[in-house]
Amino acid sequence: MATTAFRRLDATVASRDLAEATQAHLRLIQRVASQAPDASHKARMAAVGSEAASLVGWLAWDMADHGSARTWYGSAIKAARTAGDPLLAAYQTGSVAQFEVEAGNTAEGLCLIARVRRQLGPDLPAIAAAWLASIEAVAHATADDDRATERALRACEQHTARVPREDPPPWPWVFSFDERKVASCRVVCGARLGRARWIPTSQEIATALSPGHEKQRALLARRG
Repeated sequence: MATTAFRRLDATVASRDLAEATQAHLRLIQRVASQAPDASHKARMAAVGSEAASLVGWLAWDMADHGSARTWYGSAIKAARTAGDPLLAAYQTGSVAQFEVEAGNTAEGLCLIARVRRQLGPDLPAIAAAWLASIEAVAHATADDDRATERALRACEQHTARVPREDPPPWPWVFSFDERKVASCRVVCGARLGRARWIPTSQEIATALSPGHEKQRALLARRG
């Protein structure tokens, strides 16, 4: 609950102002985990620690500290494996894939996406499938692959349409994946490809910029 609260604060609070508090929160989790009375409790604390480490990694990424971001994301994946939670491990691996794509390492990002899909197989929730497809689309757009981008975007739209029909998004997803996320992805892909047919409509831009998450709007403008 505390980590979720920090993640929601991230919408309006500068990363540099959250970094110290979230790192202190993570240290507390690690301290409590070290005193766990049994393996079951330790596994639960590892899952909580994984989510907190991922948030610290995102904040480092947002502050352009890529070295620290990779370290924290690596810790998040390791903790998720310790927790024995395949979906959490997939989420953290997908987060690294997104980071690598934005860092320009598209081949690495696509390999990580493929790994997540192999790990979860048919158990992949719609929200996870939509999210991974959006990352894949941006990766292909960054690599200037028009057709692969379009295929990934179509898959993203199809998976997004399934999200409302499933149970509420599984932890650790705090925010759902909806048409605004799809529109944001399409705007970013269009900017990366730079082709006339990819120029977004005014409606697509308005939809993409509509979320109340201020950082997401700024990130969208920066990614484009």
